[in-house]
Amino acid sequence: MAAEILLPPLIYDMCLVSKMVFTPNPTTNDFLAAVICDINGFARVTAGAKRWAILDPIRLNDGDQITDLLYHRNGMVYCLTRFRDVHVLHLPQHRCRNLSSSRATH
Repeated sequence: MAAEILLPPLIYDMCLVSKMVFTPNPTTNDFLAAVICDINGFARVTAGAKRWAILDPIRLNDGDQITDLLYHRNGMVYCLTRFRDVHVLHLPQHRCRNLSSSRATH
């Protein structure tokens, strides 16, 4: 069954997003998404977040760029470069949004 997952806008200086990955079996209230921004930057967002977290760029060799992403498990995202290097990002685990604690009580 498909679910629509609404993401906050990604505001990152003239960001060109070339690839996005989600955790396996994402749901509206439990997901992590990561994107390639430009040639060596990354951003991530989790369920319930109001904005993307911009991560530090990966240091690449001159002329290289990130071309592909693969979410593995336990928050590990493998990044493949044009020169066939592999970098591993260790992202915080995705988390379920606790809807009851986000509601105001009167």
